[in-house]
Amino acid sequence: MSYEWKCLNQLGEKPSARSGHSFNWVGAQKYLLYGGIEDGKNGKVQPDPDVYIMTLQGEKCTWYKEATNSAEKPWARAQHVAQVSPKTDKLFIFGGHHSPQTRLNDTWILHIKDLEWRRIGGEPAKDNAESEIGAPSPRANMGSCIFKGKVIIFGGHGGINYERKNFNDIFT
Repeated sequence: MSYEWKCLNQLGEKPSARSGHSFNWVGAQKYLLYGGIEDGKNGKVQPDPDVYIMTLQGEKCTWYKEATNSAEKPWARAQHVAQVSPKTDKLFIFGGHHSPQTRLNDTWILHIKDLEWRRIGGEPAKDNAESEIGAPSPRANMGSCIFKGKVIIFGGHGGINYERKNFNDIFT
């Protein structure tokens, strides 16, 4: 079997160039892009809070910038965890960087059909603070997967306050 890369033609309102974002299959021929670091309008690199849906039909992809329907929304972030539930109706978001100094440990669910955010437990995000609901320490760049309906998170780096710690712990 041979494999090859192809650059696809992109239509619609495509996202800016970025890194540290999440990109998940959300059913049928749809994909959801969230967050990441982009070059800001002021010339500074900054996280982006936007949600995009991309449809893929053959080699044609079309982007749609989506407006979420929530009074409360997660802080913009990059290098976070994002997993789609097995039924592909909810996107789980945890942690990441809000800035080079601010690591997060808040948990959010995006209901994909309604594009509505819901924060899971505790207080709103705080800079590098311990969780009130037993979540892992603030961190970014961790690995994750879904197994038997549970999100599993391993490792990452961050810590309470301005700690610079590498983790080898595992949470579900």
